[in-house]
Order: sequence, then C-alpha cells, then structure tokens
Amino acid sequence: MNARRSAWGCLLAAIFVPSLLAAAPADSATRGRGTTTHDGTDARLKTALQASLERHLDEAHLDQALAGYVLSPSLIQLRRYVGPAPGSVKLVCVVGLAVKSEHGIVADVRGNAATLGASATETIDAATRAAVSRLPSALALLRAKDDGVPVASR
Repeated sequence: MNARRSAWGCLLAAIFVPSLLAAAPADSATRGRGTTTHDGTDARLKTALQASLERHLDEAHLDQALAGYVLSPSLIQLRRYVGPAPGSVKLVCVVGLAVKSEHGIVADVRGNAATLGASATETIDAATRAAVSRLPSALALLRAKDDGVPVASR
C-alpha cells in the first residue's frame, strides 16, 4: 500500500512541480503584463502592442509616477476601412490602459489613432502613444485623490 501511495505522490509531483516552478510570483507583476485582445487576434499585433507600450513608457519617463500601479493594455479596436479610391485604406485603432492598484482598476485611459496607408503595427503604435500621453494627468488625479484633494468624477 505504501508503494502505491508513493507512486501516486511521485506522479502528482511530476505533474504539478514544473507548473509551479514556471508560474511567476504574485508580486512580479510589471507594467504592461497581461495584454488583452479579442479572440482571434494575431499574436503579432499583441506583441506589437506590448512592445509599443514599453517603448512609449520608457520615453515618457513615468516609472516614478507608476510606482504602486500596474498597467494592463488592451487592444480594444483595430478596424480597416476601404475608401472610394483604389488602394486607399484607413486603419482605426483604440488602445486601452487599465491602471490597477491593490484595490483593483482605479483608472482607464484610452488612446486612438486613424491612419491612411500605414500598417497595423504603426497604427497600434500611434494609438498607444496617445494613451500613454494621457497617463500623467490620470496619475496626477489619482495622487490628488489619495492626498484627500477633491477630484471630480462621473
């Protein structure tokens, strides 16, 4: 009976230990982790959104302001419109950045872009830049609210 139990124990350990070792610790969440897209979204677009977010955050020097928060980017919309002229293609993109704290989502910032003749990754980059440009004012409002300053809300 003990041999059977130890065999089951070894089997369970072989199954669960690798998955536990591969899992990230709960406190390892960093900005931009957990990019959200709709089902069927090309993995290259998800990667482009993540890379664009990292680059624009680095350029904006928001590390200090984002202390204590985690960003969750999402590709809300990416649509292609064909114009009346042959070969005229317009892409419209909306990117959302959920600002999370230990209390849950505390702010949602969106950026949008419309491009003519650009690639999908260039359009995502432009929308991400627009969303990141709105982060400083959202973070300032969050800090003011934390300091007890009255802040208008909807």
